Amino acid sequence: KLVTPAMWETLPTAGDVPSETLKLEFVHGYRGHDARHNLFYNAQGKLVYHAAALGIVMCTTQRKQQFFAYHEDDVLCLAAHPGLDICAT
Repeated sequence: KLVTPAMWETLPTAGDVPSETLKLEFVHGYRGHDARHNLFYNAQGKLVYHAAALGIVMCTTQRKQQFFAYHEDDVLCLAAHPGLDICAT
């Protein structure tokens, strides 16, 4: 049985869904301890690599990243087409 403390004040919005959301801006890190040959330059000269469950494309001149965030578990391998215009995780 859960008992609320006697001096507890419940805010009227306590059960509401937050109005704010989180947005991924930058990933610091790289999975290299158990993965090899998983860092490429694509046809546009951007770095393509993975970390955790993300595929990452990074423009090194602007220091901006784009994310492929549709994996449910860590990405363990990355392959690039010889034309460097398609990558697979």
